[in-house]
Amino acid sequence: NINSVGFTASIYEKICGALVGYWKTGKGATNAAVRYLRLFFIFCYALLGRGERVGRLRFTWICWSDDSMLVKVPTTKSDQSGALSYFKRVYANSLKPSVCPVLALAVEVFSRASTPFSDRVFPSLSSDYHKTSHAAAFRQFLLSTFVQ
Repeated sequence: NINSVGFTASIYEKICGALVGYWKTGKGATNAAVRYLRLFFIFCYALLGRGERVGRLRFTWICWSDDSMLVKVPTTKSDQSGALSYFKRVYANSLKPSVCPVLALAVEVFSRASTPFSDRVFPSLSSDYHKTSHAAAFRQFLLSTFVQ
């Protein structure tokens, strides 16, 4: 894609730092829609995954092996069970907690309400994925935070 560009680790850290304290404001703002943004971005970066695939992660696809967290990313839309996927290793970053995928996941798990447990790491707020996707919310965050 000619519109795609990469970014440096320092840009990654800057985005993660901005996400730490980000709360949506204004008319119709709901923070339920942005509470997953930091974890979503960190997982997209750490797993080198597309947003729509990372958005379908399940807790049953996450486990530990030695000093790394193993995360299975669904490879296709038709791989709902994760049978065609493989595990990727993710490591903690104790030197920079704002970019640490393990800490971001722990904060999310321990911040969830005491409602019935959902296996989805990023629960969808609607069946219309393209209007309410985490990728769309992240794009809106980037535009409102970094584009002047």
